Amino acid sequence: MILFIVLLFAIPIIEIAVMVQVAQWIGTGQMLALLISVSVIGVWIVKRQGIGVLRRIRAELEAGRIPGAHLVDGGDSAHHSGLRHRHDRARVAVAAGARARTRTPRPAVPTSGRDLRAAHAAASR
Repeated sequence: MILFIVLLFAIPIIEIAVMVQVAQWIGTGQMLALLISVSVIGVWIVKRQGIGVLRRIRAELEAGRIPGAHLVDGGDSAHHSGLRHRHDRARVAVAAGARARTRTPRPAVPTSGRDLRAAHAAASR
Protein backbone atom coordinates (compact mmCIF):
# COMPACT_ATOMS: atom_id res chain seq x y z
CA MET A 1 0.00 0.00 0.00
CA ILE A 2 2.84 2.36 0.83
CA LEU A 3 4.47 1.62 -2.54
CA PHE A 4 1.22 2.54 -4.27
CA ILE A 5 1.02 5.88 -2.45
CA VAL A 6 4.68 6.65 -3.21
CA LEU A 7 4.16 5.83 -6.90
CA LEU A 8 0.96 7.85 -6.94
CA PHE A 9 2.96 10.96 -6.13
CA ALA A 10 6.32 10.06 -7.69
CA ILE A 11 5.17 9.26 -11.22
CA PRO A 12 3.51 12.65 -11.89
CA ILE A 13 6.52 14.47 -10.41
CA ILE A 14 8.91 12.50 -12.62
CA GLU A 15 6.67 13.13 -15.63
CA ILE A 16 6.68 16.88 -15.02
CA ALA A 17 10.46 16.86 -14.53
CA VAL A 18 10.91 15.06 -17.86
CA MET A 19 8.61 17.57 -19.61
CA VAL A 20 10.62 20.46 -18.18
CA GLN A 21 13.87 18.85 -19.33
CA VAL A 22 12.50 18.22 -22.83
CA ALA A 23 11.23 21.82 -22.96
CA GLN A 24 14.75 23.04 -22.14
CA TRP A 25 16.23 20.90 -24.90
CA ILE A 26 13.79 21.61 -27.74
CA GLY A 27 11.86 24.66 -26.55
CA THR A 28 8.58 25.13 -24.74
CA GLY A 29 6.47 25.62 -27.87
CA GLN A 30 7.81 22.51 -29.56
CA MET A 31 7.39 20.48 -26.37
CA LEU A 32 3.76 21.56 -26.10
CA ALA A 33 3.18 20.78 -29.79
CA LEU A 34 4.75 17.34 -29.27
CA LEU A 35 2.63 16.72 -26.17
CA ILE A 36 -0.59 17.75 -27.94
CA SER A 37 0.20 15.72 -31.08
CA VAL A 38 0.97 12.59 -29.04
CA SER A 39 -2.32 13.06 -27.15
CA VAL A 40 -4.31 13.49 -30.38
CA ILE A 41 -2.70 10.40 -31.91
CA GLY A 42 -3.50 8.41 -28.74
CA VAL A 43 -7.15 9.48 -28.81
CA TRP A 44 -7.36 8.56 -32.51
CA ILE A 45 -5.89 5.08 -31.87
CA VAL A 46 -8.26 4.38 -28.96
CA LYS A 47 -11.27 5.57 -30.98
CA ARG A 48 -10.25 3.47 -33.98
CA GLN A 49 -9.84 0.34 -31.85
CA GLY A 50 -13.21 0.91 -30.16
CA ILE A 51 -14.97 1.33 -33.49
CA GLY A 52 -13.33 -1.89 -34.72
CA VAL A 53 -14.61 -3.79 -31.69
CA LEU A 54 -18.13 -2.39 -32.23
CA ARG A 55 -18.05 -3.48 -35.88
CA ARG A 56 -16.99 -7.01 -34.92
CA ILE A 57 -19.74 -7.17 -32.27
CA ARG A 58 -22.31 -5.98 -34.81
CA ALA A 59 -21.12 -8.56 -37.36
CA GLU A 60 -21.37 -11.34 -34.77
CA LEU A 61 -24.90 -10.27 -33.82
CA GLU A 62 -25.97 -10.10 -37.47
CA ALA A 63 -24.57 -13.60 -37.99
CA GLY A 64 -26.67 -14.83 -35.05
CA ARG A 65 -23.70 -15.54 -32.78
CA ILE A 66 -23.06 -14.30 -29.27
CA PRO A 67 -20.15 -11.82 -29.40
CA GLY A 68 -18.75 -12.69 -25.99
CA ALA A 69 -15.08 -12.52 -26.94
CA HIS A 70 -15.49 -9.10 -28.56
CA LEU A 71 -17.13 -7.64 -25.47
CA VAL A 72 -13.85 -7.95 -23.60
CA ASP A 73 -11.50 -7.42 -26.55
CA GLY A 74 -8.36 -5.52 -25.67
CA GLY A 75 -8.62 -6.00 -21.93
CA ASP A 76 -10.56 -7.51 -19.11
CA SER A 77 -13.13 -4.74 -18.96
CA ALA A 78 -15.92 -7.18 -18.17
CA HIS A 79 -14.10 -8.25 -15.02
CA HIS A 80 -13.88 -4.68 -13.82
CA SER A 81 -17.52 -3.96 -14.57
CA GLY A 82 -18.72 -6.90 -12.50
CA LEU A 83 -19.25 -9.40 -15.31
CA ARG A 84 -16.85 -11.98 -13.92
CA HIS A 85 -18.25 -15.21 -15.29
CA ARG A 86 -18.73 -16.47 -18.82
CA HIS A 87 -22.48 -16.97 -18.36
CA ASP A 88 -22.87 -13.37 -17.18
CA ARG A 89 -21.22 -12.09 -20.36
CA ALA A 90 -23.43 -14.40 -22.43
CA ARG A 91 -26.56 -13.07 -20.72
CA VAL A 92 -25.54 -9.51 -21.52
CA ALA A 93 -24.75 -10.44 -25.11
CA VAL A 94 -28.10 -12.17 -25.59
CA ALA A 95 -29.97 -9.24 -24.10
CA ALA A 96 -28.00 -6.79 -26.25
CA GLY A 97 -28.61 -8.88 -29.37
CA ALA A 98 -32.33 -9.12 -28.72
CA ARG A 99 -32.54 -5.38 -28.16
CA ALA A 100 -30.53 -4.57 -31.29
CA ARG A 101 -32.72 -6.72 -33.53
CA THR A 102 -36.18 -5.96 -32.21
CA ARG A 103 -35.85 -2.37 -30.99
CA THR A 104 -38.27 -3.26 -28.21
CA PRO A 105 -37.69 -2.88 -24.50
CA ARG A 106 -34.92 -5.10 -23.21
CA PRO A 107 -36.14 -8.59 -22.27
CA ALA A 108 -35.59 -10.10 -18.86
CA VAL A 109 -32.14 -11.63 -18.49
CA PRO A 110 -32.35 -15.44 -18.68
CA THR A 111 -31.39 -17.25 -15.49
CA SER A 112 -30.83 -20.84 -16.62
CA GLY A 113 -29.09 -22.51 -19.56
CA ARG A 114 -32.43 -23.47 -21.10
CA ASP A 115 -33.72 -19.89 -20.80
CA LEU A 116 -30.47 -18.64 -22.32
CA ARG A 117 -30.80 -20.96 -25.32
CA ALA A 118 -34.45 -19.99 -25.78
CA ALA A 119 -33.60 -16.29 -25.60
CA HIS A 120 -30.78 -16.73 -28.12
CA ALA A 121 -33.10 -18.65 -30.48
CA ALA A 122 -35.74 -15.93 -30.16
CA ALA A 123 -33.17 -13.21 -30.76
CA SER A 124 -31.87 -14.87 -33.92
CA ARG A 125 -35.31 -15.01 -35.57
